[in-house]
Amino acid sequence: MDQPDEQASDEQKELEEKLGLESIRELPVEKLPMFLQELPSMSKEAAAAVVASLPDFEGLVKGSLDRVQAGANSVLKANWKSQKKVHSSFAEYRRMIDRELEKGPLELDDRLRLLGLVKEAIELEAKMNEKHQSFALATVKTVAMAGAAVGVVVVASAAALISNQTDNKA
Repeated sequence: MDQPDEQASDEQKELEEKLGLESIRELPVEKLPMFLQELPSMSKEAAAAVVASLPDFEGLVKGSLDRVQAGANSVLKANWKSQKKVHSSFAEYRRMIDRELEKGPLELDDRLRLLGLVKEAIELEAKMNEKHQSFALATVKTVAMAGAAVGVVVVASAAALISNQTDNKA
C-alpha cells in the first residue's frame, strides 16, 4: 500500500493533470472553480498539501471573487441596458397613444381601443420590470453563493491543513 505522502503526491499529480497544469503552484484564477470542485474528493492530506503549496492563496481567492463579481456586474449592466430599451419602447408607445389623443375628439370605439392599448402597455411594462428585477436578484444571489462557497472551501482547507500539521507534530 502507498505511504500517505506518496498517495498525496499522486493525488496532486492527478489534480494537476485534470486542471491542465504543470504544477499546482501555477493555478490561475480562471481554474479555481474547477480546483474547488476537485478538492473535496481528495484525501485530507493531499488537500492540505495542495492548499499549502499555493504561493499567493489570498490573491487567488480574491481574484476569483473579483472575477465572479465582474461577471455579475457585466450581466447586470447588460440587464440594465435591456431594461432601458424596454422602457424606451414603452415611452414611444405612450407617445403614440398621446398622438392619437391629440387628433381630436375620439369616437367611443377609438376610446375603448386606446384604453385597451393603455392597459396592455401598463401590464407589459410591469411584467418586464418584474422579470428584470428577478433576473438581477438571481444574479446577485449567485455571486453571494459563489463567494460563500469559496469561503467554505478556504476555511475547510485551512482547517484540514492545520489539523494535518497538528497530527504530524503529535
